[in-house]
Formats: sequence, structure tokens, C-alpha cells
Amino acid sequence: MNFNYLYSFELLPAELDLFRNINFTPKSHIQNKVFLTEGIVSFKKLLESNIEIISVLTTSKYINIIQEFSDRFSNTTVFICPDKKFLEKIIGFLPNEPIYAIAKIPSFTNVEELGKKIVFLDSVSKQENVGSIIRNALAFDIDSLIYSAGSCFPYLRRVVRVSLGCVFSMKIALSTNPIVTLKTLKNNGYTIIAIEQSDKSIDISSGKKHEKICFIFGNESRGISYPVLEIADEVVEIRTNKKAGSLNVAACSAIVFWKYSNLS
Repeated sequence: MNFNYLYSFELLPAELDLFRNINFTPKSHIQNKVFLTEGIVSFKKLLESNIEIISVLTTSKYINIIQEFSDRFSNTTVFICPDKKFLEKIIGFLPNEPIYAIAKIPSFTNVEELGKKIVFLDSVSKQENVGSIIRNALAFDIDSLIYSAGSCFPYLRRVVRVSLGCVFSMKIALSTNPIVTLKTLKNNGYTIIAIEQSDKSIDISSGKKHEKICFIFGNESRGISYPVLEIADEVVEIRTNKKAGSLNVAACSAIVFWKYSNLS
């Protein structure tokens, strides 16, 4: 572990470039196949994972935590700022919890290696929703996620932040052809359950538990695409009064995961 104490803005190391202007995910993160995590909760979950940590930017407040997990930082540079104001000039805003890390994006998991309960995102585009769905899934012991090419990338800054680092515990697969992927799952014994309002849908209260399930959630405005909906074994909806119309996709996911968990 290499501690690098920062005192002057005149000669900042080039490695700090990945921490600059991180209000949104910089293109350099995608190009270098890395992601950012922020805040102590997400940072601790990163430490508990086996994801490679490249660099850390923080203040002396968190040195004890870093030293406690020294075995996780054998090839990591830890940059220590004198205070939050110094750190603000690097990242572009005043941090609440001044601890940030750059880590390598893990390799995708093969569909055949996913768990018995899988979340399938069919063009879910908002980062906040993807982060919340991931957190909800892990809360009910679902550790596997498939996202379509039309969904937002699970390691974008806002996704990681909203998930509170739960994404680090997920097995993640990319589906470039949802129909082929879902057929593979069906052949492997999964029941495909689409969460959607349609003429074929049943109320969630009538839903039955299965040993192997893939839950499909669709785009925030368009819902689940028709070809994907057609391949589902069951279409389930959460019926509400007409005042709200429908629930947010992330809110729906929490109800669905609870209903099909061992807690309901």
C-alpha cells in the first residue's frame, strides 16, 4: 500500500485524473474499464468484495479503516488530502463523506453461472432505478442480474451510489439478444415472470413461487418490449387505484422480490 499525501495543486499526480469532475461518469472511466465508488457504506462493501481497487482519494479521517484492510491495498495508491476543501478542487464539488475509490469493472458472468433467482432489465434506462432495483434484489437474497443492451450500465457512478455498493455483490451478465437469453433460461428450468400491466397479467397476490425464476422489468415509459413479453411464462402486475396509474419500476421490484421470497 502506497500513501501519497497531497499538499499542493501544482504537481498533482496523473493518476488523480480519474477523480476529476465526477458529477457524472466520465468517459475516461468507461474507456479504462473502471468505476467510481463514493461514501463510507459503499467503500466498505467494496472492501468486502474481491474487486480490484486501483486508487483511493480521501482525507486522514479514514486512514484507520484503510489500514485495517491493508491486505486489500497491496497494489493500490491511497491519496490523502489535507481537508475536504482540497478534495473539492479535485472532484468538482464539496463531498459529504470524503472517501472515493477507483476500481476495475469485474468481468461479466456467463448466464449459466447465475443464481436461482435472476433480475432481467429490459431497457431500464434510469440510473437511479437500476441502483434501487439492485439494492432491493440483494435485500431479498437475489444476487444475479442480466441487463439488455438498452439498459444503463450497472457500474455508472449514480447506479453504484444508489445501490449503496450492493452491485459489488451481484453476478452480472449482459444480454445482446434478450430472446435468445430468455430461451436459454427456460431451457435451463427457469420460470420467466414479466412484471407488466397487460391483458394477460394476473394480480401479484395470485403469483406462485418457483425454484428458479427470472423476473423481467421493462423501460420506465414503454414497459417490457412485446417480443420479450410474449416469451414470458407468467405476466404479473401490482394493481393500484387509478389515482397514481402505476408504480415506479424500482418500487415494484421491492414488492415483487418480497412476494417471491421466503419472507412472504
